[in-house]
Amino acid sequence: CALPIYEAGTYYKTHDHKLGPYQGELSKQREAALQQQRQAEQRKQSEIAARSSAFVKANGVTHFVTVEQLAPNPFVYKGQVVAIYGVFQQMNSATEGLFSSHDRSFVVSGIPTARFTQQRSMVMLAGSVLGNIEIKLPVLGPTLVPHLSFVGSAFCQQQECSEYAINLR
Repeated sequence: CALPIYEAGTYYKTHDHKLGPYQGELSKQREAALQQQRQAEQRKQSEIAARSSAFVKANGVTHFVTVEQLAPNPFVYKGQVVAIYGVFQQMNSATEGLFSSHDRSFVVSGIPTARFTQQRSMVMLAGSVLGNIEIKLPVLGPTLVPHLSFVGSAFCQQQECSEYAINLR
């Protein structure tokens, strides 16, 4: 009974189904790839945290909120600077803009005149909560929506501004 001769560096599967050098090498490669993925995700999360922290510091943000949190009772946050994701719809006047998020609208006043020029721009906004304001929507007619006073903004590249940690504070 002749045994096969293996050259150095040749990978094989053993006859008793134990890990031979070939399977062991694949396992090491898989583990290395998983480790690289974990490190890339950690770097991404660190970048998001740093970007969010810088936005908070630059604008005096006390809370990240969603429009769903703000719309029912904006008075909970009255006078506080909040960060909120929105999609720019239009300027209603030289300094007042209409934004939306998840089919809900909100108004931001005190905007520098040339700040928003591209409809459907995704924006992380910082604004001081004033309360509600009545606006006329095409289908709903007159309706109350949250009203913020502009403090700062950053344009986003990713869907729903996912490059920011919405639940940072």
